[in-house]
Amino acid sequence: IVVPSQFTKDEVIKYYGINEEKIVVISNAIGSHFLAGLNTLDTDETLRQKYGLPASFFLYVGTLQPRKNIPFLIEAFTEYRVRFPDAELVIVGNRQGHHVDQAIREAPGVTFPGYIDEADLPRLFHMAKVFIFPSLYEGFGIPLLEAMSQSVPVIASDIAVLREIGAEAVLYFDPKNVDSLVQALYSLEDSLAKREALVAQGTTRIQHFSWAKSGAVLLALYNKQ
Repeated sequence: IVVPSQFTKDEVIKYYGINEEKIVVISNAIGSHFLAGLNTLDTDETLRQKYGLPASFFLYVGTLQPRKNIPFLIEAFTEYRVRFPDAELVIVGNRQGHHVDQAIREAPGVTFPGYIDEADLPRLFHMAKVFIFPSLYEGFGIPLLEAMSQSVPVIASDIAVLREIGAEAVLYFDPKNVDSLVQALYSLEDSLAKREALVAQGTTRIQHFSWAKSGAVLLALYNKQ
């Protein structure tokens, strides 16, 4: 059994009672388009016009399933915006895809651009001020690596799998405590040095994850059988 993280391996053992020797961890990584550099044919302004984006924004990218904790994110952002009323948040994802539209309310400063073309994602991440990942449950956490690859500071839920993936390159918050996320946002707003440190640590951290490396491990596993 191949799983993408130690956390997922532990979950399989916990819920299915499978011998851990039968489970192999082979990490996910990021797509080649995130490593190829930005498309020079497009500019930040091109994407702003294409998707109706604000000039500066916090970013979330992913599905909008309940486990993604989006209402919590909006609540925390709304509180943060009391102190910084010009702040903007972009939430990328299909609001109808998981029947959560009623649970995810409109709020001042929050933009829902809907689907973003895959080719546009690297520049979208690059444009973000901070990437926020508030999930309650994950099996890995590829968006953390995608943000790191584009030199964007990352703040994320303090859950086991995201600590496994992000290590010291992420600022963590309690995903059930609104004030915890608000304070994390404040700390990055108030400290350029902290933002720069997260970017530098993220650049180092993504070197641990590679589809070529993971593919080689998987091939070796097949050849071993």
